[in-house]
Amino acid sequence: MVRHLFLFIFLISIASCSTDSDNDGTNNQNPITITVSDFSASIDENPSNGQVIGTISASTNQGSLSFSISNQNPSGALSLDASSGDLRVANVSLFDYETHPTLSGTVTITNGDVSENAAISITINDVYEPVIFNGDVVLETQQQVNDFGNFGYTEINGLLIIGGPNAVDIADLTPLSTIQIIEEDLFITDNNNLINLNGLESITTVKDRLLIRDNPLLTNVDGLSSITSIGVGWIGNGLSITNNDSLTSLDGFAGLDFIDGSLFVVENAILPSFQGLHNVTELNGGLTIRENDKLINLDALSNLQELPQELSISDNSSLQNIDGLSQLTTVHSFGITTNPVLTNLDGLANISSIEEALYIFGNQSLTDFCGLQLLLTNNGVGTTCTITQNQHNPSKEDIISGNCSL
Repeated sequence: MVRHLFLFIFLISIASCSTDSDNDGTNNQNPITITVSDFSASIDENPSNGQVIGTISASTNQGSLSFSISNQNPSGALSLDASSGDLRVANVSLFDYETHPTLSGTVTITNGDVSENAAISITINDVYEPVIFNGDVVLETQQQVNDFGNFGYTEINGLLIIGGPNAVDIADLTPLSTIQIIEEDLFITDNNNLINLNGLESITTVKDRLLIRDNPLLTNVDGLSSITSIGVGWIGNGLSITNNDSLTSLDGFAGLDFIDGSLFVVENAILPSFQGLHNVTELNGGLTIRENDKLINLDALSNLQELPQELSISDNSSLQNIDGLSQLTTVHSFGITTNPVLTNLDGLANISSIEEALYIFGNQSLTDFCGLQLLLTNNGVGTTCTITQNQHNPSKEDIISGNCSL
């Protein structure tokens, strides 16, 4: 009897212990915990629908997690895999830098009755999206410049003329600040009120010719500072800078290293030097330097080594020397004419070949031809060598023998 009573009491004791557990089956000694991290990422605009942006980082000490988006801005941009936490693009049209540079929201992570939140922050990266004008553009008035600029074109699939013979009042090019590529020519001509080219800084490429002509108040070309090449695919007048009476600086061309065509610098009344063209290493055409009354030297052309077409230097009333051409080794043809204060040709000392003619005449102060010794000793002139009407006119034999200067 005692034994049975003891067993009864023992069973009651066990039953009493079991009732101490939580009614919902959760053990108070090991509660559920969830660890989460806020989510941040960046993505290029205009992705594809369904593209994975990243995974929400979360963990729990027991069981499994489920994920849901509590809120998002803009609404409908994101979707979320409930079991993996993968965050995806739901509406690609909302991933547009210009309208939504950032996306935000909240993800709720749940395990049973326990939940935690993670903040979402997504940065949209701006991607170049060309706005293309198909055809040629001719802008003759300031109002036309303003109106065209309002469209925000980045590329012109044709030529761009700013000014021209019918130009009226163009003075401000800042409305054109979005243009980056011109598929054909860029002509800036006959603008009587244009002082600078500010507003063209975004232009990187002019695929045919660049002509800057007859702009009497233009002082500099700094607005073209982003151009690295001119005339890709064009063999012709690559760059022409002509008759700009107030132009004092070419520093805006400091980024230019390649001209697929010829370079003309003509009739710029007060331009003192070619500084700004100093990085041009390749000129796939000819070089004409004429009637630049204040031009003193050609030092900025010291990187040029070959000229596949004609080099012509004429009527530059202040040109003292041509030492800047000292790296030239090959020229198609060469003329140095009517430069009244030029005294020597030392800058030609490394030229070993002139494929066609060499003509030097009308240089009133030119007395030293010793820079031609290498060329003439190597019999490097292809057809004609003419030296006449200079202060000193030595023969070919005189130059070769060293009797080359007064």
